[in-house]
Amino acid sequence: MRKRVVLLFLFSLPLLLMMSQTPQIERLQQQQQALQEEIRNTNKLYLDVKKQATTILDRINLINKQIASRKELINVQREEVVALRREGSRLEEEIGRLNKELSATQDKYANAIRGMLRHNVSQNKLLFILSGRSFGESIRRMQYLKDYSRWQQSQAEEIKRQNRAITERKEQLAKAMADREKALTKLEQEQQKLQKEEQSRQQEITAARGKEQELQKSLQQKQRRVNQLNAQIEQLIAEEVARQEREAEARRREEEAALRKKAAKEAERRDRS
Repeated sequence: MRKRVVLLFLFSLPLLLMMSQTPQIERLQQQQQALQEEIRNTNKLYLDVKKQATTILDRINLINKQIASRKELINVQREEVVALRREGSRLEEEIGRLNKELSATQDKYANAIRGMLRHNVSQNKLLFILSGRSFGESIRRMQYLKDYSRWQQSQAEEIKRQNRAITERKEQLAKAMADREKALTKLEQEQQKLQKEEQSRQQEITAARGKEQELQKSLQQKQRRVNQLNAQIEQLIAEEVARQEREAEARRREEEAALRKKAAKEAERRDRS
């Protein structure tokens, strides 16, 4: 009889628990479900922010590589500018030397002109030739005039050539310096843009990391609250089960007492009969 009562209690226990849930348990379970939904949403947002942070980090790494490349190019351009400036200094020395040579050539040319003027060569070349003391001297004077004319022409051409060389070299140096300075300025501007973008991305990653930590902290807090609710619900269910077990035990004892009392009455009735 006792075994039958226990089995009946065990089979009916789930139904009893469902029927006897207190409003407190229902309220806690609703809170638990709401928190679990918040955890799912927060976790999704956390993963999105973490993915965004990874993307920003990848961009920062790419920018840093670009900055390093630009820095190398800038260093090369600066070295070229320094080399051109050294070349400019060397060219100034060369120009000084050419100017001295030009001045010397001009002096020679001027002296030759003055010599011709002293002998009136330029005024009457034929008279200069025929005034020789002998035929041989006249021939030499004629050859001298030819040589002098060629020399005069070559000196004039040399002066022009040196002037052209100085002018061309100055123009080449000026153009090369302008090109290098322009390229260097462009690279430095690109470097500044990349550095600004890198700073902006650093701010973004800082904000993303802060949001990530905030969400992680929120997840931990919500999970602790869920665990607390689980513990409270389990405790309330355990208390309810214990209460129902006590009530079932009390009913079993009452039933056994009633059965014993009934059996005693039946035995007494049989004894009387």
